Amino acid sequence: MTDPRLARYADLICEYSLGIEDSHRLFILTPSEGGPLAVAVAREAWRRGARASVAMGPSWGESDLLRYGSDDQVAYLDPATREEVERFDRWLFIWAPGNTAELSGIASARDAAMARARRPLFERHSEREAAGELTWLGAGFPTALGAQTARMGTAAWERFVYAALLLDEPDPVAAWRALGERNARLIERLAAASELRITGPGTDLRVNIEGRAWESCAGEMNLPDGEVFCCPPAGGVQGEITFDVPSMLDGRTCRDVRLRFEASVVVDASASVGEDVLLSRLDTDDGARRVGEFAIGTNEMITRAVGDTLFDEKIGGTCHLALGLSFPLLGGDNVSAIHWDLVRDLRAGGRIEADGEAVLVDGRLQV
Repeated sequence: MTDPRLARYADLICEYSLGIEDSHRLFILTPSEGGPLAVAVAREAWRRGARASVAMGPSWGESDLLRYGSDDQVAYLDPATREEVERFDRWLFIWAPGNTAELSGIASARDAAMARARRPLFERHSEREAAGELTWLGAGFPTALGAQTARMGTAAWERFVYAALLLDEPDPVAAWRALGERNARLIERLAAASELRITGPGTDLRVNIEGRAWESCAGEMNLPDGEVFCCPPAGGVQGEITFDVPSMLDGRTCRDVRLRFEASVVVDASASVGEDVLLSRLDTDDGARRVGEFAIGTNEMITRAVGDTLFDEKIGGTCHLALGLSFPLLGGDNVSAIHWDLVRDLRAGGRIEADGEAVLVDGRLQV
């Protein structure tokens, strides 16, 4: 039996997030675990007259390449993948967790090599997005293994996910628009400031935001969503921050990541778990030690960390910082093969000040 919530989800994606019309060519990329959502969205897109293509593969495909492939094979860019980047004007990435330990035993340097090889694809994708030729969305789908990572029963995890997607609201589209309005009020306050100071246990970080453009995320690029973010200027981040929300990176967990910045560059780093992964990723390329993004989470329906960055970075009352690639549309000029979001929970003794005035105290927005 088809879960009726999938139809509501597919409608939200096609109506609100991607704005699917009969002129569009939609590309859906999903692991096999996300098949039910891929089918539901494809059907809704076809109903609207669009052309939809689905690429579905096993989650172990990439790990086997990293485990058994030669350096040349890991770096190979499939011409068909290049063509996909050029030919579709709507993209849907479905995030449906499979085995989170799939990359166990693979040197993280191999991941970094693959990321460097694929960088031209990401750059071309960004170019087309900046030119208004392409719109994309990353959408989460609840799986049994995702529930295990979140330490919930499968049914409870599904309820958690669909609540985070605002699908329990009478009108999900209206609910996302209301969240966007709340984000806009926060951005109005931040846009008038020159500097943010983030403090808390193990954290005292200053972020230059003078003149920076802010983006509201309210379901247009991620589902679930809920954040506002900017790209700090080169040299605009100074101090130290400890990320108390564990980060799962390509199946490897990093805990208690501590970074110290001088002029936006990581000059010292440590982690209680996964420090080798952290240090390897920092050495991916010249841009990996630099800040690409600073953000504040605003989705109050996501009430706790679940081991999935798609959800954790949106928790209302948190902030996150991304190492690596920044966004040219927001004035970011950092280039890297990585974009790694690390989350700091500010709901217990944390604070964000804008030019000395409180914007967030113990996780509660003051605007």
